Amino acid sequence: MALAPVAAVLIAALTGCEDKQLIRENQDLRGINEKLRIDNDSLQSDKRQLNQQVDSLLLKIQQKDDLITRLQNTIATAPPVQPVAPTPPTPPVPPITPSGDGNTGMRPPVSSGHGGGRTGFEGEGEVSQANGVVTLTLQGDVVFASGQATVRSEAMAKLARVAQTIKTQYPGKRVVVRGHTDSDPIVKSHWKSNWELSQARAQNVADVLAKNGVSRNLVEVVGLADTDPRVSPEKTKADKSANRRVEVQVVVGR
Repeated sequence: MALAPVAAVLIAALTGCEDKQLIRENQDLRGINEKLRIDNDSLQSDKRQLNQQVDSLLLKIQQKDDLITRLQNTIATAPPVQPVAPTPPTPPVPPITPSGDGNTGMRPPVSSGHGGGRTGFEGEGEVSQANGVVTLTLQGDVVFASGQATVRSEAMAKLARVAQTIKTQYPGKRVVVRGHTDSDPIVKSHWKSNWELSQARAQNVADVLAKNGVSRNLVEVVGLADTDPRVSPEKTKADKSANRRVEVQVVVGR
């Protein structure tokens, strides 16, 4: 009978130890649960932000799709663009009338206007005067390489002298630079047409004159391709060479 109290004490002690262990374990579980709750709240917040970003991107994609659809509808309903044929430029200076000799069709120099005296261009090329216009004709083969629009280096000095004459003898007068080609179509060079080549040649000659002091405000540039030949029809290489030229025309009066 003396053992009963001792057993009771042991049982109570063991029970107390188990209660403390359970309390600690319960507290640990509560801490883990709280941490999991906090982590879950953070994940939910991140999820909401990602959903908002996805919604924003989807909206932008939809807006771009709508824009593409409107553009496609506009293109589909637009009337077709009709090609416009190039209009040959109108020469600003009346051409010199042909001699009418019925042979080669070559137009000879005409002396009239500007007093019929010296023009200042003598020795630089063929010079003619008509209807108040002094015309200096420079053969294309002298100024340019075949199929090219860049002025030859050996022609630079000639054009510098021409510019000096214009400045000293014809100050303030309008200058028209006209480019001409033969009738052979463009085949090998990068030019799209004789129109383009004649325009480029005239422009480059005008640029050289301007670099030598001729006011750009007084200079006009015209590309005429093969529409104003000196020799027609072209039967020989010499005929074609005669038609390849640049004319520097000074309008001195009517």
